[in-house]
Amino acid sequence: MAVKGTLDKVISVMVGIISIILPRYFSESNKKYSLNLALEHYGFGNPKQKQAIEDLFAQSSIIPKDSSLNAAFPERLTKDEVIKDIIYILKETQKKFVVRSGVQERWETEALEWMTQNKLKTYENLKILGFVDAVAPKHTTTDALCILGATASRMAGRIDYASSLIKDGLKTKAIILLTGERYVTKNIDGSEIELIQIANKYNLTDWTKLNETHIIKDLYDKSDLKNSNLAVHVIDTPKGNLPRPTTQTTVLDLIKWLKTHDDIQNITFVSNQPNVPYQSAIIDSIFKDQHVDIKYEVVGNESANIEELRLIIEGFGSYIWAATPSVLLEMHLQLTDLSIKESLKELYSKNPLLYNTLPDIFSE
Repeated sequence: MAVKGTLDKVISVMVGIISIILPRYFSESNKKYSLNLALEHYGFGNPKQKQAIEDLFAQSSIIPKDSSLNAAFPERLTKDEVIKDIIYILKETQKKFVVRSGVQERWETEALEWMTQNKLKTYENLKILGFVDAVAPKHTTTDALCILGATASRMAGRIDYASSLIKDGLKTKAIILLTGERYVTKNIDGSEIELIQIANKYNLTDWTKLNETHIIKDLYDKSDLKNSNLAVHVIDTPKGNLPRPTTQTTVLDLIKWLKTHDDIQNITFVSNQPNVPYQSAIIDSIFKDQHVDIKYEVVGNESANIEELRLIIEGFGSYIWAATPSVLLEMHLQLTDLSIKESLKELYSKNPLLYNTLPDIFSE
């Protein structure tokens, strides 16, 4: 009887082990991957968001108008297959949402035909996806408000939003103006008369010598922030070998600055919609690449209105591009197909800070 009791216990334990191992074995061996799952890693997890993306993709002819995301991108049995789906979406959104090529600025591009049709529906879809409504801080205190550079009107909006946050109770001890050597464009950064006045303020003989740093300093001087008695720091990033500084190069300069300002351990970056998701993805990639251990969030005032729909569409496309390397890493998608590797290299080689994260998914 003792032997039988022992045998029963052994059998019971074995059954328990098998009941745990077999489901795991079959679930892993039959694991499927899909673009639908990838969208959750981009932050688009609820059904309304997925429907909004389906509508945008159909409207822009990324998928057939009578199709669906699941039909166009069904479940895949291999990682390489779903990576190909992701790269296809990445390339198509760059062509049909971002539009820009080479050194073009946003104001130098024109809307594609699809962007001028069903504008209200497109706007509502982008609102559902989080590219329209203001993004408020999640915390009530921060060591510094870092206002990101842009064109004059956008910087003015960001400064006003930062001022409103302080008035609404956000506590901070410093303002950082993160900008650089982008030379001004007439009627984008101000009229010629306005630019001449700013040039005179900084003792410049020609308004064409003005750059973004001059503009943001002037805007700050005229804002309510000037009277906040907060410490203000200007980080002026040179353009280097680029046509102008980028979010990436200015954030790198910020990281250098932070090494000598260890009292700043929490930053609230101030942008505006539709750029908050894109800049969050860029800053996250750079901080991870540079091993920066600082808490941060990106906030911003409400997006441009429906009359500037093209800019909101571009914001969505730019976010897809910026977030894709992190999505591939989060999904643990290791590449074995060399052609896919070359496609990714082509898409990101001009932006080494993002491309640096990609080798982790390359199988040798």
